[in-house]
Amino acid sequence: MAKNEGKQFEKDWKDSCPDDIYIERFKDNPMWRSKKNVKVSKNPCDYIMYSFPYMFLLEMKSTKGTSFSFSEKIIKKNQIDKLLKADRVKGVIAGFLFNFRERKTKKTKRENIVYFVPINEFVKFKESTNKSSINEEDCKKIGIKASHRKKITHFLYNVKDFTLQASLEYERG
Repeated sequence: MAKNEGKQFEKDWKDSCPDDIYIERFKDNPMWRSKKNVKVSKNPCDYIMYSFPYMFLLEMKSTKGTSFSFSEKIIKKNQIDKLLKADRVKGVIAGFLFNFRERKTKKTKRENIVYFVPINEFVKFKESTNKSSINEEDCKKIGIKASHRKKITHFLYNVKDFTLQASLEYERG
């Protein structure tokens, strides 16, 4: 059982991978503190995944809120830099999987939804907006929706379909 909902999202994604997709999680390094007293991990991302003929580098983010802040605490500069570097290599697709978890309020209900935002699209968006975060509508415009279905308590993601969609977008350039 995952310790928190973000870790559960990561576990559900990994458990959703069929046998012909290789996926491995980078181990979390012990955190070190920068001069600004911010905890920083040195990992390039959370997961490396391979689905012939592409390698994916995936940084997974999950929220019950409405957006992901661009703050260093949430989205680390070193990860953006490393994902950009990896993305320049032919056959590598790098980016963020943004999970907007189920959310119920008195007036509305939002279903669980996941978007893959390629790192280049993320950086273009971040540099061209005056916002301090990226929300679901932004992800919908620049990303790829990852289909899924709810099991009893967890989610089963159609990772194979995601890799095909992302591959087509990659090939289009």
